[in-house]
Amino acid sequence: TPPTSAPLGGAAAPNGTQGEPVGADCAMNSGCADLGITGQCCPTADGTMLGCCSSLEAAAPPALKPVASGPGPIMTTYMYRVANDEDYPINGVNMANLAGDMWYLHNEVVRACPRKFGITRVLRYKVTMKATPELYSSTNHENFAHLCHFDSGKCTGPGNSLTDYTRYGYAVGCDRPSTHVASYKGATWFSMPGACPRLTFASKKHYPACKYQDPGGECKKGQAWSKTCTWRKEYAGEVSLKELTGVDATHSWCHQGNYEWKDHCDCGRGTSFWNGKRNHAKGNERIDKLRSLFEKKYPSQPADLGEAHCPFGDRNR
Repeated sequence: TPPTSAPLGGAAAPNGTQGEPVGADCAMNSGCADLGITGQCCPTADGTMLGCCSSLEAAAPPALKPVASGPGPIMTTYMYRVANDEDYPINGVNMANLAGDMWYLHNEVVRACPRKFGITRVLRYKVTMKATPELYSSTNHENFAHLCHFDSGKCTGPGNSLTDYTRYGYAVGCDRPSTHVASYKGATWFSMPGACPRLTFASKKHYPACKYQDPGGECKKGQAWSKTCTWRKEYAGEVSLKELTGVDATHSWCHQGNYEWKDHCDCGRGTSFWNGKRNHAKGNERIDKLRSLFEKKYPSQPADLGEAHCPFGDRNR
């Protein structure tokens, strides 16, 4: 049985409703209007399951601003993603700039020994992206949507993310995490909407046809910029965490009483690389080391492509 969360441009069968639906319900329901759904189906309270409406909703959907005369400028930057030794498709994921990846490593990964998710390396991609005219006009000429949190390939929120993909296209999103948690100034996260953002990787394998109705924003070769072509990527190398930190953080290393970083002392045992999580100077040193390792390993590639400015998050971050 296919999943009950419907892809863009489609609607699932009526689900869990009682009584006879009113034919005009969907036309009057802002959630349905946002999704372009007509007839007698509309979203349930969670915004993803589709079923028959049981009442009218008087509120009209917010009006779109006039569409910009053209899309946003083409932007190219390096984005990074931590990974274990297995290769996974980049189909609905969050990525980051260098500072953002270091923030994530320090706050989420190295506090566990062995490391969370078995992370062993940092992957780099050259990403080229362009905001759609619809997004560009609605955000006063900003180049990003709000960040969508992807978990196993599925967009899990904020709640309006999937609706925004319908209204503005599958735009790259961004946000800046707090430097009060980990001092990596300029840290930025990005959301890269892939095909079928309503489904996890496992569900996408079971229902591959979803990509025809919910294609995502990654451009196919030769595809023109559009609401379904907002970003392109090229693999641009990787650096292992052993190269970066000098340790493997294996089971045997951890069982000897070592650890990379603990909050109670803001320090490691067997390594001092991560000491000083909220120390701005030390954070910069760690970022610089990772950047220099990429430069040394890939001398034919640019060391830096510049930063893509994210308008969201605390301005002081």
